[in-house]
Formats: sequence, structure tokens, C-alpha cells
Amino acid sequence: MTTQRFPSRRPDGSAEVAGIFRSSLEDSRQAIDRGVAEWHESLQGIDTSPDLASEPQIVPFDEGFRIVFQIRPGSRLWRDWAVALIGNISNHLKPDSFAGFFDVVAGRMHGASSEDSTDEG
Repeated sequence: MTTQRFPSRRPDGSAEVAGIFRSSLEDSRQAIDRGVAEWHESLQGIDTSPDLASEPQIVPFDEGFRIVFQIRPGSRLWRDWAVALIGNISNHLKPDSFAGFFDVVAGRMHGASSEDSTDEG
């Protein structure tokens, strides 16, 4: 049995992963702002640009919001940055708000995530 690599990569080696939250963006704005501020504070001058092509983006969708990470080719620490930010935001939301990680390139949820699929990439 072959195991699919997560996340899938584009031909240039980059990837895109979204943390999926099943919570209204409007209702979650304070939690997001606090979580992002805590994340920046925890970085204390650490440069994430070797791993992330841009600041994580907050994107609304019908069932909640996503935190989108643009991952550079060869990144080794993107998971650390993603887990830290998702954790900081999750700490300020209801426990079941985080649904899991979505591989935008492959169009599928991570196998260990709480949902098997989502309608949007």
C-alpha cells in the first residue's frame, strides 16, 4: 500500500495548505486577531520567509474560514509555523471549531483530519 505525501507539491516544489475552521469569520475575528498576535509574538524576530512565501492568509468560505499557508519548495519548518498559528487561534475558539488541514494542490483533507473532504479548495 502506498502512502500519499502530504501536502502534494506543484511542479516547482511549492505547496498550499489551509487550516479549516467551522466557525463564522465574523464571530471568530477576535480569536483570529488574538491568535495571530500571539503567533507573531512567539516568533520574536524569527524569519519564516525561507518556509512560507507570504504571511498566512485568512480566507472566508461558506462554512467558516481558512488559514492558507503558501509553502516554499524545500521548506522544513512550515508544519511548525502552521501548527503554532492554528493552535493559537484554536485556543480562543470552541474546541470543535478546527476541522483539519486541507491540501489545496490535491483538493483533499489530510487523512488524520476530522473530515474526509470539503467542497472548496
